[in-house]
Amino acid sequence: MLFNLPEGAMWYSLLEICQLENIRAVWRLPAQR
Repeated sequence: MLFNLPEGAMWYSLLEICQLENIRAVWRLPAQR
């Protein structure tokens, strides 16, 4: 799916995925404490 998108759209989608993973990690940290 990503291969059919332009480079700009692909990088943008990757950044969105990274942001979602960071948000999940931030929510997990207080729970572990």
